[in-house]
Amino acid sequence: MNFKKTLGISFAPNVEKDDALLSLSLLVKNNSEKNTVIKLENWFKTYQKSKYAYTFSSGRAALYNILEAYELPRNSGVLIQAFTCIAVPNAIRWVGHLPQYVDIDSTYNMDAVDFEKKITENTKIVIIQHTFGIPANIEKIAAIAKKNNLILIEDCAHALGSEYEGRLVGSYGDCAFFSFGRDKAISCVFGGVVTTNNHELAQKIKTKQTQLESSTLIFVVQQLLYAPLYYFALFFYPFYIGKLFLRFLFWSKILIKAVTREERIGNRPDFINFSLHPKLATLALHQCKKLDRYNTHRRNIAEIYSEKLKKLSIKINTNPIFLRYPFLSSKRNEIKEQCKKQGVHLGDWYGQPVVPVGDYDITLYKKGSCPRAEHASSHIVNLPTSIHITKHIAQSICTIITSIENN
Repeated sequence: MNFKKTLGISFAPNVEKDDALLSLSLLVKNNSEKNTVIKLENWFKTYQKSKYAYTFSSGRAALYNILEAYELPRNSGVLIQAFTCIAVPNAIRWVGHLPQYVDIDSTYNMDAVDFEKKITENTKIVIIQHTFGIPANIEKIAAIAKKNNLILIEDCAHALGSEYEGRLVGSYGDCAFFSFGRDKAISCVFGGVVTTNNHELAQKIKTKQTQLESSTLIFVVQQLLYAPLYYFALFFYPFYIGKLFLRFLFWSKILIKAVTREERIGNRPDFINFSLHPKLATLALHQCKKLDRYNTHRRNIAEIYSEKLKKLSIKINTNPIFLRYPFLSSKRNEIKEQCKKQGVHLGDWYGQPVVPVGDYDITLYKKGSCPRAEHASSHIVNLPTSIHITKHIAQSICTIITSIENN
């Protein structure tokens, strides 16, 4: 395989030339269209067929404000799956509640049987995560939640456009939240949105939104620099200078990582209190216009993986949009290393039951409580489906994997 630039599953996978140029133009403009945030919210209301939509600085900020809006007693239990990002249990803890972990099934989503076992008298909420864009078993989980009077929140950070039983995910729960993170379905580097049809909840979330602070100038500039700097750096990544350049950008805090140092130790970063800046909303809205093309491309690439890797491919009966295409392998490290040599950096969401963290005390996860999630964490490989992955590259990745697995 010969590539013009390095391809990475988390290296600005959505960024195209027009995104980089738009970011640069927004950097030099004195003002941006003030109603862009409203346009973005309206786009989500139309796309999700939702009555209400409210933007926030990130997906984790969206979840944090949902939990705040419910005004539940302190130390209420919130059931989430293991095999997740620290952003989820952190948001729960920041509100003063307790994350309770549920094991996963073969789709890398919450196992309905274990979910029912883990419900306690203290449990008030369940958050369904649609991992990799694969819809969870919503019907069964929703029925159990209803029987136990639990609030149902859908975590659609990975799943913009995925469907379950002919309906978009995000339309089944009491509310849902989406992420515009750097490696999500659409991206403005940091951003998120809440959708709901519940009028009372919507009014509370709207009140929370109006109380947010304006984003700092430095935070906005950091996000606007992300696309053009990454777009530039990846062309030079194979010559090592690109790698050094990216390391310098993060070391100097010109750019900030997807999960900050404060969050890794459980602390709440300042941007949780920021509103979504109109310039970042402009980037997100620009990507929304490309979503159908992106999702069609993701489907086509996933079909290649499913066909070429039949023995490894995931068996599902839903209609996912694979943000990443996952499989388990005992030869994970070798597969990742061989693909890296060819210029493709694969991902490992999630290399631990909760990532990125080494100290489970921070997240309240108890080792051994979710054995399937722990097994998946030590064997998971993510294949890229983003717009820069051509059919030829996908087929070449499959050739590498098949060769390693057969040996």
